[in-house]
Order: sequence, then structure tokens, then C-alpha cells
Amino acid sequence: MLAPHGVAITGPSYNPDLANSAILGLTVQPEEWSVKRYTPMDPEYTDGTSVKINYDYKFIAGETYLKLMDDKGGYQDLITWDQLPEVVKPALNSTKFYSPLADEIYAKALFDGWPF
Repeated sequence: MLAPHGVAITGPSYNPDLANSAILGLTVQPEEWSVKRYTPMDPEYTDGTSVKINYDYKFIAGETYLKLMDDKGGYQDLITWDQLPEVVKPALNSTKFYSPLADEIYAKALFDGWPF
């Protein structure tokens, strides 16, 4: 199951708009059998309040994965489940690509993705 990916932040009321929010840790799953936790975060993998993450594809294994990188890339907005159109949610829950968004594996992915 390729699922756990998580970012832990801190700040009053966990409000990312506050000036004193900080990235405390990050979890990525570079291979199906491993989880890599970054705590504390190394500054080379951050750019202000953003984490430098590369979304890549392993051709031989036919899998996508996330890894940290030290190069600055583009910016992607973070969206939540509630921001997705209703028509998209059933597709994400029923497609068998082992998405961390699927209801049946979300709780385990959240637990496994906790970086501490």
C-alpha cells in the first residue's frame, strides 16, 4: 500500500497564516516497503513555509512516489477533501490505485504518516 505522506506543522490554532507557524516534520514513502521520516526538518528541504517535494515515477516498478529535494521548484496549492468536487470523491474511493484518500485506508495512512 503506497499511502503514508504527512506534514506536521505547529502554530496557534494550527493556522498556517500566522507568522510563527513552523514545519516540524514530514513523512514520505519512497518505496512500498519503506517509510522515511524527517524530524526535525533539514532547512535544505524547505523554502520558507514550503517543503521541497519531488513527485517522481519509477519506470521499472511502475509506481509514483514522493521524495524531498534541495532544488526549488514550482508551487502547488494544498487542497483538502472538502474542497474536491462531489463527483470526484466516489472515483477516488473506488479506484484501485491505493490512494491515501480512499476511506478504507485513510486512517492507517494517517497513523503511518505521523512523523514522530
